[in-house]
Amino acid sequence: LWMNGSTDNDDDAPGVAGEGEGEGKGDSVSITVTDPVAVMTEDEYYTRFTVTTDTTLLEYKEPKSVVHRRYKQFKQLRSLLKQHFGGSGSLPNLPGDTLGSFFNIGNTRFDEKFVEQRQQALQAFLLEVAAAPALRTNPTVISFLCDEQFPPSPPTTATTTATATATNANTSNPAV
Repeated sequence: LWMNGSTDNDDDAPGVAGEGEGEGKGDSVSITVTDPVAVMTEDEYYTRFTVTTDTTLLEYKEPKSVVHRRYKQFKQLRSLLKQHFGGSGSLPNLPGDTLGSFFNIGNTRFDEKFVEQRQQALQAFLLEVAAAPALRTNPTVISFLCDEQFPPSPPTTATTTATATATNANTSNPAV
């Protein structure tokens, strides 16, 4: 098992995790976190990152994906993995928020240096996740890396009701 995550300022140097236990030789996942963009909506102001994944693993729908993520979604990923795998001892840590970022003191979360450090730390987090065979093929991790919508939206009430009605209709009619 090996991992090569650069924390230089070289955004073109991908981090690679690969050749885990039980996987074919040459199976790998390359992840980069790049292009921080400040996004301002009517309700919030946050930094969005581009997450690019290249992989040879068959569990992924496509060999390359590009999605946009904000820090909040990285926290959601870690929380979901913590729920699924129990505890957090074996999960990598995320970079934390600074106290100053909440009170606009010193390096705020929109300061260029803070954003650059966070970008590097988020890439290191994803590389650690991808270095663990059980995590890199986990459906939640694959969704985070590949699906534009994360976390996936729960089914709507109308969809759930229609499904339940169709199921009840099929089970109540012995001729079906």
